[in-house]
Amino acid sequence: MTESAANLCNACGYNLRGLPLGNPCPECGVLNRSAYVGGIHLSGAKDIALSQMPEQLVRRIAFCCVALFLAVFVVVARFFISIQVSTGVGSSIDVVVSLLWVLSVYLVTNPMSDTEAVWRGLGREGRVRLVARWATTAAVVFAVALSVPISHPIYPIALFIIFVSGIASAIGMLCLFSLLSQLAQWCRDTSAKRCLDTATWGAPMVFVLVEPLRLFPLPPQIVATGEFVCIAFVLCGPLGMAMLMSSSIQAVSHAREYQEYMERKTTNKNKWPPGE
Repeated sequence: MTESAANLCNACGYNLRGLPLGNPCPECGVLNRSAYVGGIHLSGAKDIALSQMPEQLVRRIAFCCVALFLAVFVVVARFFISIQVSTGVGSSIDVVVSLLWVLSVYLVTNPMSDTEAVWRGLGREGRVRLVARWATTAAVVFAVALSVPISHPIYPIALFIIFVSGIASAIGMLCLFSLLSQLAQWCRDTSAKRCLDTATWGAPMVFVLVEPLRLFPLPPQIVATGEFVCIAFVLCGPLGMAMLMSSSIQAVSHAREYQEYMERKTTNKNKWPPGE
């Protein structure tokens, strides 16, 4: 009985039955993206580096990382120029900046079907990805509620919305840092991963430890120092994003070189007799 074409490598025809879904062909090294009939659905069994993935996938991730970092740059720039614009204009800018931030997060959290990406929580069922994607949407609500003046009758309601949406946005940002930490590991960038992990876990931990101190008669310098440390940990996130952006851009050229190497290897293996 002939073997089904779905079980065969797209490049060399090697029988892939029983191999983990999404792994490269052991004969020629080509990554077969279609599912193997009877294959073991073990995502990321070999932990393949991003630089060895298809160039199209690497380009997509690099583009998302660049867009996200540019959005972070705009957010930071808006923070520093906030005192230089009028209230009305500033409110409009806040909404536009929040929309840019949400769109950039939507890009990087768009679900991927590749096995290695699914294994790192970037698939459709990734819970951290879902929280990061939808909780970040609250940033727009936060910006709109922030534009309500104190004299307006609905200001108490707006104040409550600011509080709730601010918490949701913070949770979304921490989940985003956690997701980017997985991308940094995929890029083999340990420095970026360390910065992103510090922002993900260090900032909330310091915040939880420092804020209860306000209930005690302690010098304000102690609380201020704790808040400064918390802010420093949060800033590790954008720093990790910058490192990840650089690593992902470099991975594009590495992926192209790796693909060319695998094509030469396959061509040489198919030559017969050897040396021709």
